[in-house]
Amino acid sequence: MGCARTLPLLALLIGCTPEQEFIEIPIDAIAVTAGDYDRMEALLLRQLVNYQLYEGYIVGATYEPDLDPDVMTLEVEGLLGSEDELENYGAVFVNSGTRGLGRWVYNGVAEDDGLVADPAVIDNVTSFVSGGGALVVSDWAYDLVEACWPDMITFVGDQDVLDDAQRGQRGTTQAMVHRQALINDLGQNVVSIDYDFSHWATIASVSDEVEVILSGDVWYRVSEFEGDIELQDVPLLVAFEHGAGKVYFSTFHWHVQNSAVADTILFSVVEGLNPGGGEAADTGEGPGDTGE
Repeated sequence: MGCARTLPLLALLIGCTPEQEFIEIPIDAIAVTAGDYDRMEALLLRQLVNYQLYEGYIVGATYEPDLDPDVMTLEVEGLLGSEDELENYGAVFVNSGTRGLGRWVYNGVAEDDGLVADPAVIDNVTSFVSGGGALVVSDWAYDLVEACWPDMITFVGDQDVLDDAQRGQRGTTQAMVHRQALINDLGQNVVSIDYDFSHWATIASVSDEVEVILSGDVWYRVSEFEGDIELQDVPLLVAFEHGAGKVYFSTFHWHVQNSAVADTILFSVVEGLNPGGGEAADTGEGPGDTGE
């Protein structure tokens, strides 16, 4: 198991019974999968929200040197691959660059689809959200969302090929804010969104059931021969419901945004997070620590 301990989170989600009576559903804990390209836990850390970190690195994995890499089990596998483990949490944050969700290991040619190709993982994740959980996913972890809910978001590229939507170009775009509550919290209806790397997962369109929270004009690579083209007013941050829970997907990395703006967006958009509800994080190293 990847979970060494469960840290309490004093937070509430608003749920709904079959009779449409709203009730409060407590979130007991948050799980975060550590990825190489985003660190959403940095925002939780800044706002004193406790979380449990699961090893999921690709490049910077912290394995014991005497272990056989062919038989090692990532902590993230113990989270997403276990329905019982997921039941410990009310929210799961899946960082861009989490291993097991792509076509191959990004620093090699070995296959890296162990999680996204596992029917048990897909069942576990969809059941987790359906039961009232919140799933927050960023950028290169998009393949998990596409595997679980293929009809919700249409990405550029071939929908049947892992990682094929990773075509966005590096730069900054001015994003329109479409949720009124978020506009109120930000005090503005336009925010700058930074893309610190190229090849980010680009959305072409979404279904009518998906809420577009941020949208903007972006450039993406069509192919090596066709070059780049501009897409106008495409979704950059979206959310949709599944059963009693909700899925949030960002095309950008949260930790590289302006901290005040990023924190405001995350805590305004993801219902139930409770800034200041936790304790100062332990900065020690090792599984289970809430530091980076």
